Amino acid sequence: MIVLVACGGQDYQCYFDEIPRPESIIEGRELQNDALRARVNKEFGCMAVVKYCGAAWNSIRGEEMTKIELLPIRQIELVRV
Repeated sequence: MIVLVACGGQDYQCYFDEIPRPESIIEGRELQNDALRARVNKEFGCMAVVKYCGAAWNSIRGEEMTKIELLPIRQIELVRV
C-alpha cells in the first residue's frame, strides 16, 4: 500500500505492507523509499515514531491517500499530545 509520509517538512511516497500504527516505531532500513530511508537514517538515528495525520489528496496520483508523519524517537512523548 502506498502511503504519503511527511518527514522534516517534505512529503514522500512509500510502500508498506500495511499502514503503520500510530506511535509505532519504524526502522530506517525497513523503508522502501530510498530518499526517505536515507533521511530517517541520517537525521533520526535510524529509527522514527509514527504520528497519524489522516487522509491527504495526492495531485500526482489523483487520489486521496493515507498520510502519516515520522518524528524522531526523542519526540515520542510529543506524539501523544
